[in-house]
Amino acid sequence: MPQAPPDINRLPCGLLSLQQDGIITWANGTLAHWLEYEPRKLPGMRIDQLLSPAARMFYLTSLLPLLQHHGHASEVYLRLRSRHGADMPMLINGDVTEGAGGKTRYDLSVMAIHKRHVFEEQLLSARQMAEQAVAEQEKAYAELELARQSLQEKQDELLALNCKLEHMATTDSLTGLANRRVFEQTLSHQLAVLERNQTPVSLVLMDVDHFKQVNDTHGHPVGDAVLQAVATTLKDNIREIDVAARIGGEEFVVIMPDTELEEAVVVGERLRERIAAMTDTPTPVTVSSGVAEAVPAEDVSDVFVRADSALYQAKADGRNRLRKAAAPAPR
Repeated sequence: MPQAPPDINRLPCGLLSLQQDGIITWANGTLAHWLEYEPRKLPGMRIDQLLSPAARMFYLTSLLPLLQHHGHASEVYLRLRSRHGADMPMLINGDVTEGAGGKTRYDLSVMAIHKRHVFEEQLLSARQMAEQAVAEQEKAYAELELARQSLQEKQDELLALNCKLEHMATTDSLTGLANRRVFEQTLSHQLAVLERNQTPVSLVLMDVDHFKQVNDTHGHPVGDAVLQAVATTLKDNIREIDVAARIGGEEFVVIMPDTELEEAVVVGERLRERIAAMTDTPTPVTVSSGVAEAVPAEDVSDVFVRADSALYQAKADGRNRLRKAAAPAPR
């Protein structure tokens, strides 16, 4: 009569299976009993939870490499830690198994060692090496972290400096508006869009009336305050896609993408009226304006010259007014 198979939960050796990441997937009752755990508690735990720091280092540097590189490990000495913290010397054998779906599994058999003196010298040496390795690793990590923090600080300083330089290169320092360089780059880009997609673009060119007289009569600080007030009014009364720039002295310009001439005239008149209505300036302020809509094949200079001519016509007609630029002459 055939004998019944042995009960693996009552075998005189412990058995367990691990995933590659160290998660326990199964353990028999014998091992659970030795480690003072209920059998159902071990699956899902990490093998690290059953190891002291020194044993964990020995596991990582000895047992695991044997399994990974040779497919098996024989009679590896390792201390497991019970649920209540007692260290238990064990002798471990292991094999690598390819499970379903190509997943690798480590199957280990564990034998308790009751005569520890055979391994005391080996254990002491391994522990000392592990502790030294841990100490050196912690020191290296600390030095690496200090170096990383220093590098991050330098990178932050460099980024802040680059942002400051970029701001200085693109912004008028007195008014905070875009400078002439940005105006020319933006208008050039919009002219390319016009050429490619027939999307209109217009600009309003403005000049503060009698600005030299403001400086001569009230001084340059008052003149600066006037320019800043004009800039604030422009920023508060244009769209997000519009670009307001100070392009020299008392001269300002607003680029309006996707805007035809008559729409730009309406915006220009509104800006002129809002500036004339400012009450927070040391002296009354008005501007004369010229408005031009770009046509295909024009460059930045062409559009600017036409708007500038309209601006001077506004000044000649008495200032504090807006004039539309003439259409470009046929080429």
